Amino acid sequence: MVRKDRLSTGVAGLDEALDGLLPGDNVVWAADTAAPLDRFVRDFLSEGLRRQRHCVYVRTGSRASRAIEPAQGAEIVDARRGGSFSDPQSLEETLVEAGRRNRHSYVVVESLDPLVTRWGADRAIAFYQRCCPRLFDVYAVAYWSISRSTLNPSQLDQIAQVAQCYFEVGPRQL
Repeated sequence: MVRKDRLSTGVAGLDEALDGLLPGDNVVWAADTAAPLDRFVRDFLSEGLRRQRHCVYVRTGSRASRAIEPAQGAEIVDARRGGSFSDPQSLEETLVEAGRRNRHSYVVVESLDPLVTRWGADRAIAFYQRCCPRLFDVYAVAYWSISRSTLNPSQLDQIAQVAQCYFEVGPRQL
C-alpha cells in the first residue's frame, strides 16, 4: 500500500518496491525498445485519471502508442515535427505551466528518441535537464523514456543524474 504522501505508479509491485512516488519525481525508462514500456505508461496514466489528476501525454514521434488508448481525458501535447510544441522552449513552458496549474499532474513524454533525432543529443539532453527540475518544483510526476541505443553511455549518465528514478528495462529484467 502506498503511503498517503506518495503517488502511485499504477503498478502494485512497482509501488511496493519504490514505496510509491513522491510529488515531483521524474522517472526515466531506458529500454532496448519502447514496447515493454507501454504497460507502465498505460497504468501510470490510468492511475492519474482514476485519482482525478491532470494527465498530459506528449507525442514526440510518429509511433502511435497503445499506452494512451485507455487514457481518455489525458491532455495530448503535440511535440512531433511540425506540431504546436515541436521546439524545446515552447514544450518546456507548456509542461511546466500544466504542472503549475494542476498540482500533482501526471506527465508522460512519449520518447526522447525523436527529440534527439530532430534537435541533436546535446539540445535534447539540455531540454530534459532544464525541464525535470522545473517539473519537480511544481510537484508534477513525469515519465520519460529513451532507447538505450539512442545515446552513448556518457549521455545516458547525464539523463540518469537528473532523474529521481532511473530504470533500465531489458527483455527479462527491470
